[in-house]
Amino acid sequence: MEVGKSGTLSEKNLHRVRRSGWMSAFLMTLFIAVLVTLTPLYPPGLRSAVMQAFAGVCHQLPHRSPHVAGIQLAVCHRCLGIYWALPLAALLYAMTRGFWPIRGKGGILILLLAGLPAAVDWLGDVLGWWVNTPASRMTTGAMFGLTAGYFFTRAVTDIVSERVRKKTSKRLDRASKP
Repeated sequence: MEVGKSGTLSEKNLHRVRRSGWMSAFLMTLFIAVLVTLTPLYPPGLRSAVMQAFAGVCHQLPHRSPHVAGIQLAVCHRCLGIYWALPLAALLYAMTRGFWPIRGKGGILILLLAGLPAAVDWLGDVLGWWVNTPASRMTTGAMFGLTAGYFFTRAVTDIVSERVRKKTSKRLDRASKP
């Protein structure tokens, strides 16, 4: 990595580090989205293992889950919306270069607000005010997933950047010692 005169990463290398951060987040979240989506194509043993792996985070109710060729996906409609929105959020992060500067308590509030449409959709159905649909569940899940994915991508990018900064700093320390 090129280091500038002040002992910091050059602008070119800083861009590379950030790119590796959002790309890592994109690939991780894309892997999960594909994993839950391709469940019907897996052999029975693998399908069962994937279903079990996601049972802890999704109710997997058959009437609230997508099916392909009569075989249920590993997650419900809302979770599917969340999982596919996560890699889209990583791409959004890359396109905006992480422009959204909110962190800490403000970030938690925004994350809670992003989950509000899903909660309202669920509550309206439970109270009998309306019947939610697969489309409403996927849409409200995607709204939450985009927000959560943006924060996840930012966190991964920050972690990668900090690791590279520490490695660069150690290299500079070693190089400056006689």
